[in-house]
Amino acid sequence: MTYTHAQQQIIPGLEKELSGKEINGEKNVCLPPEEAFGSVDPNGFKEVPKDNIPAEDLKLGSTLQIRGPRGEDIALRVHEIKQETVGFDLNHPLAGKTLNFDVKVLDIQPGESD
Repeated sequence: MTYTHAQQQIIPGLEKELSGKEINGEKNVCLPPEEAFGSVDPNGFKEVPKDNIPAEDLKLGSTLQIRGPRGEDIALRVHEIKQETVGFDLNHPLAGKTLNFDVKVLDIQPGESD
């Protein structure tokens, strides 16, 4: 994977652990949720009437893409299906999880000047 350091292109905890690494430097990184995708937000669960959801999307774990109020794409994961409503989880799929990475720096390129 290629990324630009200090540009918030990867999760903060991983970027912090990669800071100062040299070419061929290796590291096992274990990140708690707070340094990765955050904790599960209990306010990130929403229910909508079942009639508003296409039948083919009524499967636990399926993901729907909707357009947010500012035009951004928002992923909704089907969390629960009730008789009249569908519960969606708006949290990132990795929220609340401890993540482990085995990394090796293969190359370092100088950044572009502004």
